Amino acid sequence: MGTQSTVYGRITVSKDFDKIKTYFDNLPYDATFPYIPKDIFMVGQTTEPIFRDELIITFGATYKAVEDFWPEYILRFERILKEIEFISVVMHLETEFMGTYCFYWKSKKPNDIIDSRDRWIEMPNWYFGTGNRDMWGYLLELDDNKQEYPFGFSYPVQPDHAV
Repeated sequence: MGTQSTVYGRITVSKDFDKIKTYFDNLPYDATFPYIPKDIFMVGQTTEPIFRDELIITFGATYKAVEDFWPEYILRFERILKEIEFISVVMHLETEFMGTYCFYWKSKKPNDIIDSRDRWIEMPNWYFGTGNRDMWGYLLELDDNKQEYPFGFSYPVQPDHAV
């Protein structure tokens, strides 16, 4: 039967709204597990009174034990991130037996000042972090005794997880 996992979150962008909407409208059909179909994305509004500065793209889906394929899922998701100019991304993974985890991507900007306390992993196009963070990506609490990923995930995802 398998276990259920839920993945949900949001992507913020601040420009090229029409381009972003077109990109998500034209995502190709995804027939390879772990699926990230275009139907899980909802591009928000850009009109007042429910819009202020940043467009929000929400996403969410349930899967059968997606944590068993988490490196592949992250690689597929990051392929999407490489195609858009995002500000930040928050992704939650809720698992049936292994707990709930939060993943955060923050785009790089010139003159970024990154605090080591926030435990960012620097990548060519963004910073990546985990844990309980505020909407700007600052780490809210440290738990050095917590095992981060009981399902064997580490970041950055190694190339042998090609999808």
